[in-house]
Amino acid sequence: MPNDTNKSLKKIKIHFVLDPSHNSENESSSSMRECYEECVSNKLLVDWIKEPGDPEQKFSKNHIFVFENFSGDFYNKIISSTSCLVVGPYCLFTCINKSLPIPQVPTLTMAMNELIISFSCLSKEIKADLTNKVKLMGGVVNSSLLETTTHLVVGKANSPKYEKANERGMNIMTPGWINTVFTASQHSGLTSGTDYDFAKYKCPVFFQLAFSVSGYSSKKKEGFKKIIESHGGTYFGSLQYQVTDILICEKNEGDKYSAAREWGLPCVMAHWLTESVEAGYSLPFAKYTTPGASVIKCSTPTKGEMPSKFHNSDISLSMIQENSHPRSLLPPTPSTAAPTTQPLTPTPYNYALAVDSIDLALARRCEAFLDGCNIYLTGFEPNQEEKLRKMIKLGSGVRFTELEESVSHVVMGAFIPSFHKLFSSLSSRPHLVTVDWLKQSMLSKAPAQETPYLCIPAKQPTSGKGLECPSPLSKKGLQMLISPAKPRQSPVKTTKDSPAARKLLQGYLDSQHAYEATSHSEQPADDEPRPLEQNEPFKMPHQPSQQTSQSQSGGTNQSQEYFMGLMFLVLGFTEEETVEIGSAIREANGRVVVNPKTFHGIPDYVIVPFEGFATSVVPTEEIVTDIWLMECKQQSAVVDVQYYHRPASVLNCATPLVGCVITISNYVGFERDFLAKLSQLLGAGYQEEFMKRDNPKADKKASTHLVCPTRSGSKYNAAIKWGYPSVSKQWLLECAKTGSRLGEENHLTGCEEAGNGVIGTNRS
Repeated sequence: MPNDTNKSLKKIKIHFVLDPSHNSENESSSSMRECYEECVSNKLLVDWIKEPGDPEQKFSKNHIFVFENFSGDFYNKIISSTSCLVVGPYCLFTCINKSLPIPQVPTLTMAMNELIISFSCLSKEIKADLTNKVKLMGGVVNSSLLETTTHLVVGKANSPKYEKANERGMNIMTPGWINTVFTASQHSGLTSGTDYDFAKYKCPVFFQLAFSVSGYSSKKKEGFKKIIESHGGTYFGSLQYQVTDILICEKNEGDKYSAAREWGLPCVMAHWLTESVEAGYSLPFAKYTTPGASVIKCSTPTKGEMPSKFHNSDISLSMIQENSHPRSLLPPTPSTAAPTTQPLTPTPYNYALAVDSIDLALARRCEAFLDGCNIYLTGFEPNQEEKLRKMIKLGSGVRFTELEESVSHVVMGAFIPSFHKLFSSLSSRPHLVTVDWLKQSMLSKAPAQETPYLCIPAKQPTSGKGLECPSPLSKKGLQMLISPAKPRQSPVKTTKDSPAARKLLQGYLDSQHAYEATSHSEQPADDEPRPLEQNEPFKMPHQPSQQTSQSQSGGTNQSQEYFMGLMFLVLGFTEEETVEIGSAIREANGRVVVNPKTFHGIPDYVIVPFEGFATSVVPTEEIVTDIWLMECKQQSAVVDVQYYHRPASVLNCATPLVGCVITISNYVGFERDFLAKLSQLLGAGYQEEFMKRDNPKADKKASTHLVCPTRSGSKYNAAIKWGYPSVSKQWLLECAKTGSRLGEENHLTGCEEAGNGVIGTNRS
């Protein structure tokens, strides 16, 4: 044994614990006796003990306990109440002979030492059991697939992690690998998880995948069956809902094909089978999709389209209807990675209806259906995004607040032009999918195939240049404000104002750079843009409109005229953002000041960015952000101005909350977004998870404050249990108002209503 290991162990007392059924060491297993003799030969301090008779006896980190079996009252007492080390005989034997450090957690063997394991497509119970076994063998388990990951253990040969692991050339194994190594390592201290004997547990090409075949002769089907079953898959004559994973078909026709498309199953051609076998793993489907399979005509077949044989025993019509809901059925592309310079133009679909139909109670029962998926959301309203965030969390997925290289899926709602530039900057190409992909994953209890749910039409490019990225606030919300406006004329409701008021407003306007609020495409070619004057009719520039039955009959949509007679001034945004905001206002029949610098009236509303706009004079009481516009759009009405519709105002631009990590609970929608942004503006870190301690692997920090309006919820209970302060929104608002960090005592959750509160130790 090397000298350095010898010196470190010389200071430690090693206790070999007799099994309760044994009276002496002679009755112990050969592994215990051999390890004991190895310790003696290396002149270590070692003895045999039974459970101490003195319950008050103290043990420290200088004690190592060697257990043959990790069970029993004494074992539980040792691991729960002491800082000493607990190992199995083979673990200690290996550490002595290979000069390895003694593990700091209970370890039976070192069979998986230096191995880093990740899991995919396994139930919560199986994953927990395998995780425990890996740790008992000295291995490391990580939920994410890292560059340093050595092995991926899968329950099925099909998942985003599976594809990534194959791209990186990682070892992909079945669960039997861990179970077999665990058993073998308890009979031999020389066992290693990388031994050649365990190569047979490498994941077969079609491991646990269920296939059905359509449109081929009986002879060919028999050949497919042999290929599938000889490589770990299962062949079914019938197509079974939530059982079949893949349909092999040559043409886009037939009962099975119709049902497979309805259920969101991948439909691939036969050469996918043979080429996957040649490659040694299940290949991505994109290049092998059955011609025409990327075009889905309707999510629920109509009576005229329903084949008469669709009611046969092979396909459950009731199942199909249960999983159906109105959605735009998008023509997905075989590949989302084709480089080009053309902009993205995803096919629109009814994402709001798809989000509304999500059943979170069902998501809780489906467990880890998004395991291994790194998800970014774009184009959703705050309340919709909040619901999707909960669904992703329930499915054990990871939601990213920024579009990063590690994102595997982008779930799209409304298309935001600025997203194109962000997406094109990535070297990786995550899947661009609809909300229905999340729903199908939930129903399948595993990540669904992306092909039926891709947002980009076939042959459409997904990267390029040409769109500028607006400000952080607008990236999330401006696009929801925009839809084709109706050409119309509307008389101006005049606003009377005094010369003094005009002078105040002019001083306000002079503080910003003058730019036009409309693009040249919104102006007649022969007209110069000019400001609105008092008592002048406002004429909407001609724009193409979407024809509806109502407009064709000469009627108007009253619900879209909620800004009629109101005048808006837009300040502090980029030119692109200003045009978008102006379009949203005009859509609701509002008026927008074209040239702010020469305007002489007083507007009804001034729209500024979240961070505000530098000025010394305020021309109107109603200064709001585009968050207010978004909520008006959502309600189709002029909503009352709330505090979170106002621009954030921080005294002296101070950042008094630097070092704080804030989590928000029980605030929702636009208000939640405002508070999160305000926290960051004040210098604090913001994260969705409420953490007791740092988690560097997940890039999460220990929370210092919970912002919560009511004394309820799991996060609030955790804050009280851990002794962390839980405050109301007023604490953040007052910190911003004063430009300093205030004490929490006067702003505890519930104080405003109850007059008292509970607070823990302020850790920051």
